[in-house]
Amino acid sequence: MRGKPAPRSIRSATLIGYFEAARAAGLDPERMLCRVGLDPSCMDDLETQISLDSFWRLLSESARLGNCPDFGMRAAIERGVPNLGAVSLLMREAETVEEAIHFYTTHLALHADGTLIQLDQRFQSPLIVTELQARTREESFQATQFCLVGITMQIRWLIGEAFQPDLVSFSFAKPQRMPTVERFFKCPVQFRQLIS
Repeated sequence: MRGKPAPRSIRSATLIGYFEAARAAGLDPERMLCRVGLDPSCMDDLETQISLDSFWRLLSESARLGNCPDFGMRAAIERGVPNLGAVSLLMREAETVEEAIHFYTTHLALHADGTLIQLDQRFQSPLIVTELQARTREESFQATQFCLVGITMQIRWLIGEAFQPDLVSFSFAKPQRMPTVERFFKCPVQFRQLIS
């Protein structure tokens, strides 16, 4: 008989920026954390492990209650470039962006269980594929936004703020309002896209 899967976790440092994004959406950030079972005191030590599923639910609930479909993006933008400790140092020392992304993807489990990022080099331009296993489609959409902004910020940190992807594709339907998406990525953004 198979037991329950181990709880997935992430560092509380991931919540940096959440409070500002929540307030901008008219939400009480501490109340929102409590709503999904997170203790606001986890921010006292940014190495505290918190539930990844609760974090993804936090993004989803914030998007819903704040009537803000691009909330995952806004929280990630407020967070800034993710600080991955030793992994960030390895990325900085890499000889190419592809090598830096490889360090990032192979060490991601140290920072976020349940998040898969792959560098696909079958095409003329390298393709970064992100897959998140959340409990609901809305949680997956918000978490994917958060993750894609983090990756883009990492690359801009490595090679300069002028970097912009050639294209960003989501497998999700496009919400009615998504004002942040093209402004941040500075490239065409497609929805309901599948990669085979």
